[in-house]
Amino acid sequence: VSLLNAVGDQAAIAITNARMHEVISEQERLERQIEIARKVQESLLPDRCPDLEGIEFQAVSKAAQQIGGDYYDFVWIDDHRLAIVVADVAGKGIPGALTMASLRTALRSLAPKAKGAKELAISLNEFIFEDLKRDVFISCLLGVLDLRERRITMVRAGHEPVLLRRKSEEKVEMISPDGMALGLDSGALFRNHLEETVYTLEPGDLFVFYTDGVTEAMNEKHEEFTLERLVLTLEEADDKALDHFVDHIQGVIADFSGGLPPHDDVTMITLRVPPGSGDFRD
Repeated sequence: VSLLNAVGDQAAIAITNARMHEVISEQERLERQIEIARKVQESLLPDRCPDLEGIEFQAVSKAAQQIGGDYYDFVWIDDHRLAIVVADVAGKGIPGALTMASLRTALRSLAPKAKGAKELAISLNEFIFEDLKRDVFISCLLGVLDLRERRITMVRAGHEPVLLRRKSEEKVEMISPDGMALGLDSGALFRNHLEETVYTLEPGDLFVFYTDGVTEAMNEKHEEFTLERLVLTLEEADDKALDHFVDHIQGVIADFSGGLPPHDDVTMITLRVPPGSGDFRD
């Protein structure tokens, strides 16, 4: 009986070890796939911001997971109009990365044909609608910077509001034109609810585009950073902080969260017209 028990124990151990090996092997395989997808996703983001005379861009994108769902890009429409995009895919991991790749492909294909921000957003929605699963959508901010006219035209497809601090005003303006997320409807409902807004650029202007990972950053008490704190941080920023606002807000959020890792992707782009700047061009 002792011998049989010993043999049985050894067999059980062998079976357990074999199953553990299978689990570890499967986990390693998935980790390799995720690492490959992460590198592909990183390659989809711009290497650097556009270098324009009289316009300063800053950008950051940090994934909470190995593969995030945030995306941003700069795409030239023609020789004087630049499309600026910040998007948040409602899906993480490999599916989110694939959706991001589809969005990037559509954007770069359609931007040169677009007459403006609203038309480009409508074309993007129609292009990717059939590729999106029923429970997947994309919130998106899309701006078209016109260097000749010194203005930016924006649409907001179910995304966070754009923030604008003007040198001539004490309060930060929240720019919130109507619009539903990409992928929720492919026809008239999307088009009719998409509102376009236009702002003439002035020296000292700072536009802030971001995803909800910024405002929903949490501290140890499970309190969110909130849009109100972001607005207050922007209103209280001095000239030095405004010149480097992406770095500044990252420091403020890090202090707020007490060093806790973000639970959602964090992406931000700022467009700054330096005080005292004159005409700008590529």
